[in-house]
Amino acid sequence: MVRYDVYGVGNALVDIQVQVDAEFLALHGLNKGVMTLVTARAQKELLALLSGRPSQTSPGGSACNTTVGLANFGGRAYYAGKVGDDEHGRFFQKALTEVGIQSTVPRGHGATGTCLVMITPDADRTMQTCLAASIELDEDDIQPASIKESGYVYIEGYLWDSPGPRRASQKAVDLARHHGVPVAYTYSDPFCVKRSAEDFRNLSQFSVDLVFCNEEEARMLTANPDRAQACAEIASWGPTVFMTAGADGAYYARGKEQGHIPPFTVRAIDTNGAGDLFAGGVLYGLTHGLSLAQAGKLGSYAAARVVTVLGPRLNEPLQGRIQEIMNLAPGSAL
Repeated sequence: MVRYDVYGVGNALVDIQVQVDAEFLALHGLNKGVMTLVTARAQKELLALLSGRPSQTSPGGSACNTTVGLANFGGRAYYAGKVGDDEHGRFFQKALTEVGIQSTVPRGHGATGTCLVMITPDADRTMQTCLAASIELDEDDIQPASIKESGYVYIEGYLWDSPGPRRASQKAVDLARHHGVPVAYTYSDPFCVKRSAEDFRNLSQFSVDLVFCNEEEARMLTANPDRAQACAEIASWGPTVFMTAGADGAYYARGKEQGHIPPFTVRAIDTNGAGDLFAGGVLYGLTHGLSLAQAGKLGSYAAARVVTVLGPRLNEPLQGRIQEIMNLAPGSAL
């Protein structure tokens, strides 16, 4: 019996979003558009520099954003991520409960991880992440019974950087393979691909059924400058691939089947969470009998809607609107 559409595994973080200009990033030596791991002290010092600017706090973390996106469509999800026994941790857990996502992972000993998201006027986001308690996630936190009852296991590539979360990822993969549950994997960020390229290739060739990536990650992993060819090459290793391409929409490939998903037209103010919500829409579609193209359209819609608001969460329910979204003309303005 399938109890959950998706069992997600990821770094549990609380996002702190602040709008800045490109000059601020340059002045403080911050790499625009990149996620950087930092210490709690370094993040605190940067927050002090931003004191007085309007900010917004929301539960975050890549896989968590995806499971919340799936739940927004009406899907059922379990989330495995570690938070601390503190105010941020309680805030994070409450947000999951409110949208119906199950999570029984015990709280960690450290503070809840946080991600400072600096948003520039071009809607790009530059992230400084302090993982804190999230790296306490380990294989004992993975629930075999819940994986057995899931339609997909979904794992974020960010976990591969820390020993405990890597073990948790591998156990989730092993349990999924044992129970015949397909595994979806997101490469997460170009820096993850750069540091773990060989491992990501092995996972894609031997352990993963569905890959989510962006064009830069696909090019980097395959050393192929042509994005469509890079997408097709990863698919030739075995998994189905969904590759986002920013304003050009997204591509998918399964075996020799390939397709393009046109983007919806919106005025973007914050791209944080776009890829995560794309994956949430796709996973909802695939677990509810939609084709690759149809699932991709749901993902494209969710991604388009989330970039029009600050933060990685949609402020509108999408449950019951599947046919309405399917009826939209490709590339239409929202």
